[in-house]
Amino acid sequence: MDCFTRPLAFLKSDADLAPTLITWFLALVCVFMFVKSRGCNHRVTDDWRPYKDADECDRAERKKEERRRPFRRNVRIFLIRHGESEANLLPGQIGGRQNESPLSKKGLQQAMKLGNRLKAMGIKFEKVYSSTAVRAFETARIALPGVNVEKNEELLEQGQGDWEMGDRKKIMTEEILAQMNSDNWEFKAPQTDRTVSESPREVEERMYRFVKRRILAPVIRRRARPSNDSRDEDEFSEYEFENERKQHVEEQKGESSPPSHAMRQKEADLPCVAIFTHGGAIRYLTRRVLASNPFRTHRNMIENTSISEIVYSTAPGGRGGWFLHRFNDAAHLEYEKW
Repeated sequence: MDCFTRPLAFLKSDADLAPTLITWFLALVCVFMFVKSRGCNHRVTDDWRPYKDADECDRAERKKEERRRPFRRNVRIFLIRHGESEANLLPGQIGGRQNESPLSKKGLQQAMKLGNRLKAMGIKFEKVYSSTAVRAFETARIALPGVNVEKNEELLEQGQGDWEMGDRKKIMTEEILAQMNSDNWEFKAPQTDRTVSESPREVEERMYRFVKRRILAPVIRRRARPSNDSRDEDEFSEYEFENERKQHVEEQKGESSPPSHAMRQKEADLPCVAIFTHGGAIRYLTRRVLASNPFRTHRNMIENTSISEIVYSTAPGGRGGWFLHRFNDAAHLEYEKW
């Protein structure tokens, strides 16, 4: 018992030491709680502080996604970057869109290897989309011969305005880099009436808008509606969505099987959609669906003809929503068998 009584006797013998020990103990508890709170919430980091708007946007989108989820469908989306283009051979030049730049000789070989990879994977795409840029459409045509490819301008690369085809060293001065680093989510190049300039935020918004309209296929858009009604799901009022929900529930009554959106499908059984697009477009779309930190988005490298796969699940709660299954997968460029 001496090992237990001695510390108590020591504290009783020195009345001034006990308050000091209690103070130090409380201070350590406070430090521990502070460190734990920072570790649990990554958005308190200094990198995130300039992006309060991005944080608010992601929170609002998350709430909206949860409300819309029952009206969407399970789907696998393959985001594929184009093969090497002639413009890619000029690294000292700011690329941007350059929609007329064709594939290089190496880019043609990459597209064929990509086709062999997709064939070996045994994926059957129900729909294939491509940006209107020549290099993206050529990649899709070579990789998936005989498949109908639908072009769409919403899948284009980030517009760099007056900087396109400009000298990178001359344009990227220390002052410009400081402006970009201060808030690269909103920063965009100068433009005129003849050029198109976009911020990363604008690129991810148009890419995400395309995915919602063309791929997630909410139930409310599949119903009979006037042909001139081309609204996006975000433009429907809560009243309209509530009516749709009630109607959908009534349709499911009396059926022996559960609603299609509630069924747990195996990944291999999910419908697959391919999007042939560009590095920046893939980078910003994945940031949007994962709600990651915009400060680090530019560090995500996208190789030519690489495959990134995002999956949408309609399962309730944390089991549903967006998932990243693969990112920048270019294994077909590294192995001779492809």
